[in-house]
Amino acid sequence: MASQKKTRILILGGGFAGLHAAIHLDDTLARDPDVEITLVNRDNFFLFTPMLHEVAASDLDLTNIVNPIRKLLGRINFFAGEVESINLERKIVTVSHGFDHHHHDIPYDHVVIGLGSITNFFNLPGLEQRAMTMKSLGDAIHLRNRLIAHLEEADTECCADIRRPLLNFVVAGASFPALRQSFASLWTGLLIFSLAKIWCSSRPSAPRLSHTWMMRKRWQARVHRLRLVLLLRLSHDALRRGCSPPSRFRAAAAVTGAVA
Repeated sequence: MASQKKTRILILGGGFAGLHAAIHLDDTLARDPDVEITLVNRDNFFLFTPMLHEVAASDLDLTNIVNPIRKLLGRINFFAGEVESINLERKIVTVSHGFDHHHHDIPYDHVVIGLGSITNFFNLPGLEQRAMTMKSLGDAIHLRNRLIAHLEEADTECCADIRRPLLNFVVAGASFPALRQSFASLWTGLLIFSLAKIWCSSRPSAPRLSHTWMMRKRWQARVHRLRLVLLLRLSHDALRRGCSPPSRFRAAAAVTGAVA
């Protein structure tokens, strides 16, 4: 007697949608020996993106917001690779992986598509070429290092003429609350607590960082946070009306988190 063909379920994407679908199927259909479920994702870990800004602000270690996908799924196969194409008529998904990005065809009977979104630059001139995105773990680390580099450069005497632009940061996409919160966290966590300790301890004439001083700076940061949100809203409204943003937004770095 010929063995019965297994029902193949393919899940594309390991974000919130794909992983939650895989966890549900892992507890239900994956127990059936006639069902084979495979999850395909670019990374072999799940990234908790709502707390990505905490990594950029050095408030959290990157290991606190990632979880190995294989550890979360017990009965589901995992394939680390890029989805290149989906042929709905032939029910075949083409994926690539490895250092040479060679291709494989994965057949399926049922497919779950949860590939997520991409950054939308809204055709703003120069934004895609100059802005730093905030969508991946690498983006958060790059943003953190870039901010530290700007602060270190602005602290030197030879950069007095360009210090103001070095300390200005523009956020493209003011309607995204998490991005506004990320800059608030960057200000309070990175600028006030981390770098202030380093700089003041390296200067003999600097005042001692007492608890009262730190609390006062924290409240000042909250005031700056409110000012930042207000400026972002004004700039966003100006762009929607077709007006040019004010000159005070001239900066050496821009961050965008808008998605399509």
